[in-house]
Amino acid sequence: MEATAGVAETAHIHELSVREMAERTREQAESARIQAIRASELPALRDAEARAAAGLQRLTNARDMLDREEARAKERASELDRRLMQFSSDIGREQQQASDADAAVLRLDVEDAEIKEEILLRVEKRSGVDERVEQNRGNAG
Repeated sequence: MEATAGVAETAHIHELSVREMAERTREQAESARIQAIRASELPALRDAEARAAAGLQRLTNARDMLDREEARAKERASELDRRLMQFSSDIGREQQQASDADAAVLRLDVEDAEIKEEILLRVEKRSGVDERVEQNRGNAG
């Protein structure tokens, strides 16, 4: 009986070992199947990664180009602002010169009027002197 019980227990242990071995074999087969599936998916994933990397590179290049264009646009805007300020300054200076010229013209007009008036007075004075000289010549003669 004891031997039969030992054989039965050994058979039971053997059966458990066989089941465990079968489970491990099944797990290993499942792992191998999954690994095969993953291996078959790997080239597609590598292609997708390569496409994504190329796309990222294109986007990076485009961003760099846009950054350079933005810098050029900002530089141009600054240059135009400086030119606008210069033009404003030039306009102010030109307006001041025009104002100065207008003032000079007014002064010259006043001087011209004064000179013309003085000339008229001198001509009149001279005419009076010429008349007296003629009268004196006529009286002396």
